[in-house]
Amino acid sequence: MVNSPDDYTAALGTLIEYKQRSWPNAHFCFMGCGGDETADQYVYMVISAWLQKHMAYVSLARGGYSGSYSCPFDWIYLLLQHYTMCYANHCPQD
Repeated sequence: MVNSPDDYTAALGTLIEYKQRSWPNAHFCFMGCGGDETADQYVYMVISAWLQKHMAYVSLARGGYSGSYSCPFDWIYLLLQHYTMCYANHCPQD
């Protein structure tokens, strides 16, 4: 990307064109390697370019591939917290 800006621009343009033509309402989630910010700088560059072009439905999965293993457990925990709060607020008082 940094070393070959023309190749980066062509690849980015092809990816954006593919999304607009084939999946205009699809959500694209980018995933880095899960290291520090320096390791994921190229993913941030791609996401930044998409956002500058006002592309909708773009997200970043933090933690890389290994971080995706803990995601379901985090969601289950959050759902249980939400359910507990909703139940406590709507539970009939004796």
